[in-house]
Amino acid sequence: MKQNSILLLIFSLFLFSCDNDDPVVIETSLPLTVPIEVSEASATEHESGRTDYAFTASETYYLSDNDDLKDQLDDILNIFSRGSSAKIAGFAEGDTVNYLSISIGESTVGINTPDSLYFTSTSNPDLGFGYAAFGDVLMEEKQITVTVEGTTRNAPMNFDLNFELVIEAALADE
Repeated sequence: MKQNSILLLIFSLFLFSCDNDDPVVIETSLPLTVPIEVSEASATEHESGRTDYAFTASETYYLSDNDDLKDQLDDILNIFSRGSSAKIAGFAEGDTVNYLSISIGESTVGINTPDSLYFTSTSNPDLGFGYAAFGDVLMEEKQITVTVEGTTRNAPMNFDLNFELVIEAALADE
């Protein structure tokens, strides 16, 4: 009995004195809207007679704005990008996009469409462009900038690109 009590005491001391160095991992989404405004002043006339209108816009997301991480910014050990998607919102009937380039941090995805992206007012689809490696930039700078460039065949027009950037943040265990 005395031997069992000593073993139980030693086991309890060992169990509660172990230091768990495994990081806490939080998965969260970073929502970001980039408003796009296309003006007639950006027109480029082609020899074929076609006119394209260029646009560019960017927005920055700050980790300090994220409810899941804002109180733990100093505890972040690493950030991993887990995915990204964009959805076009606000297209009107007949609006088109010839070319779309999306940069997230240092990663750029170009969506080149030979016949244009054509959307009706009820079919503003997801642009599931998948994985973009932006975790290192976000870790270092605690912010990420999304830049959108492209051309359309219509002007004036306005629309939004709504992004969702999914990350995992590894936090020091306190």
